[in-house]
Amino acid sequence: MLEMNGGLGYGKEQPVNAVQSEVWQLLRELRIMELLAEYHPRLAGTVPLGIQVEGSDLDIICEVQDARRFTAEARRHFGRLEGFRAVTRTVGGMVRTKINFQVGGWPIELFGQPLATEKQNAWLHMLVEGRILGLLGPGFRENIRSLKSGGMKTEPAFAKLLKLEGDPYEEMLSLGRLTLSELEAVCKRAYYTYDNNGIGEENMNYRPMIADDYEAAYRLWENTEGMNLSGADSREEILRYLERNPGMSQVCENGDGTLAGTAMCGHDGRRGYMYHVAVSGDGRGKGVGRELVSRCLDRLLQEGIVKCHLMVIEDNALGRSFWTRIGWQERDGIVLFSSDTF
Repeated sequence: MLEMNGGLGYGKEQPVNAVQSEVWQLLRELRIMELLAEYHPRLAGTVPLGIQVEGSDLDIICEVQDARRFTAEARRHFGRLEGFRAVTRTVGGMVRTKINFQVGGWPIELFGQPLATEKQNAWLHMLVEGRILGLLGPGFRENIRSLKSGGMKTEPAFAKLLKLEGDPYEEMLSLGRLTLSELEAVCKRAYYTYDNNGIGEENMNYRPMIADDYEAAYRLWENTEGMNLSGADSREEILRYLERNPGMSQVCENGDGTLAGTAMCGHDGRRGYMYHVAVSGDGRGKGVGRELVSRCLDRLLQEGIVKCHLMVIEDNALGRSFWTRIGWQERDGIVLFSSDTF
């Protein structure tokens, strides 16, 4: 993310792509940050995040205690530029000023209110959005840009992909108050659920596991590295498990009806347990495993179960990496004991 020396426009920080380089140079030439320095300006919005689309503007937020003076200074410095327009309104008891003009092919908006720029919503939104983009990677970034290209504003686009309910602007601020680990867990669980039912992926079908899935599931388990099978995985035992935990275990089908993944899930009334989370080779890297896990956790939560455990073979590096990556915590200080009941 281009923060441009804390949003000041130029300094030690350097742009990381061609668009940011263009903007960085434009701000230097206009001397906007220098001319408005007493208002502590910061560049916020989409360009620093690298999610700008055609028509995106440059949002420069300012701390403004005297709206009339701010407008006069902006008019003196930039009033000659194309489309210059200034509007001051009182919203929610706070005086807010918007000044718009265009230069170098870029629409520019100066936004002023009597609040420190680092405390303004535009800045707080950008900070949390930058963290989310870093956590969820380039695919998520492109999905955001796709929604924005269709006319959606930035915060509603994030809210849609992360399945946030309520006011998207307030919900994004709430995410900004989470720790990084909390934010990662919330965002990865929500996004990968959406990703495989919404944008860009193959036509995957998720549903509860049924008895007829057993043969295909067993073949998948047999070919999954790090998965140990036993007599407890016989058809009779698995069907009994499904019957005891109706609707809890989940599968994913490809568009042609072949099985792409499984996740066995159940609970004892106090804690949930997950088994046999497996994804076929051609289904990996598409969020299928995360989606299956997310659906199982949702079922557990509906049953009032707030914690889930699973067991991973110690030398199963791939499995341990997956669970860590999606936010599960490896427990220390616990030793597993087992005994036959006969």
